[in-house]
Amino acid sequence: MTHAAVERVKDHSAGCNAFRARHAVTLSYFPQNVQYMLLTPYCPLQNPECGSLLGAAQVRDGQYEQAAEALERAISLHRSEHAREEFFLALTYAKTGRMDEANEAYTRACEWLEQNLPQDDELRRLQQESAAVLEAARSKTDGGRPDGASSS
Repeated sequence: MTHAAVERVKDHSAGCNAFRARHAVTLSYFPQNVQYMLLTPYCPLQNPECGSLLGAAQVRDGQYEQAAEALERAISLHRSEHAREEFFLALTYAKTGRMDEANEAYTRACEWLEQNLPQDDELRRLQQESAAVLEAARSKTDGGRPDGASSS
């Protein structure tokens, strides 16, 4: 192995260790083989599946800003199916008060779901969860009033 190759391996190893330390709780959601995949040199930066898995786990772990980053990246790399990421992104945006973006992500996911996999139970459950979180966030920002009017 050349000196440059050894240095690349060392750099990658240091990067993986830093990533592992930063995301220890999130990584614990995954089996060992998936944890390994998430620590490969091209993941989650260039692999939409890795970014999607990481983003979903970060949503579940309450790391919404990091989740948004991973999910946005995964969506930008996907060429077709991305309803799952869009539903998780809607959850993330709603939890961080970005309601316009949450509504847009939710709408995109619902449209894709209806056109492509209307019978997918897993996506339907995620759709229901997203709808509930969006509704709760709307109620919170509207002061709890269903019509969105402010109380005087």
